[in-house]
Amino acid sequence: MRSMKSVALTACLALSAISTAQSQGPRPFSDSWFWGVYGGMTSYTPVNTIDPAATGTTTMAAQAGGDWLITRKTGGLYLSFAQAFVTSQGAVPNGPTSADTGFRLVDVKALRRVNVAAMVFPGNYLRLRPYVGFGIAFDYLGAAQPIFTSADTQRQEDFAASAVSEVKAALGPLFMIGAQYRLLNTVSVFGQGSASAMSKDFLLANGHPINVGVQLGIRYNIGSSIDREY
Repeated sequence: MRSMKSVALTACLALSAISTAQSQGPRPFSDSWFWGVYGGMTSYTPVNTIDPAATGTTTMAAQAGGDWLITRKTGGLYLSFAQAFVTSQGAVPNGPTSADTGFRLVDVKALRRVNVAAMVFPGNYLRLRPYVGFGIAFDYLGAAQPIFTSADTQRQEDFAASAVSEVKAALGPLFMIGAQYRLLNTVSVFGQGSASAMSKDFLLANGHPINVGVQLGIRYNIGSSIDREY
């Protein structure tokens, strides 16, 4: 008898919780915090190994990352971190003097990016929220190792290490455009494109200092980003 009462009580509590969740409806888009994960593609340009002084050929790499979106009524703040799965080569000058002609190849891996952007939400179409962002992109390489030979001097090796450290990261302006679509009360999917400019000396620029990318992902609304008064 007691077990039947316990089951009935549990069922009543479950029905009450479901009814409460349904009555609350979807969490609002404005004044909310969203955490998201995404995958996509991003561009980079490896060095032309036959002629490092020539412009390289831009290619695409798979990318995965996470983001954080804080919304207000018509604007917000966006932060993200992503890594592109890159194994490629760049190039730096061969040495510190005029006698050190040519270039030295550099093995590079893991193109990482941090984005910070101010967001604008130009319209509200029920479940759909388009957005535009303007900010800063910081790109850096997880690993960058100059290729040495037995003929290299210590001076050349020291120069190469210094030269690589100066061009393994880049900072530049960022532009984003995308849209978010609410599937459930707290879950939304999104798609976005981005373009950013980097220093022409960056190891994976090689004549193409503009980086572009596309991402698809999912975001979860964790709640209000302000103290609401009731």
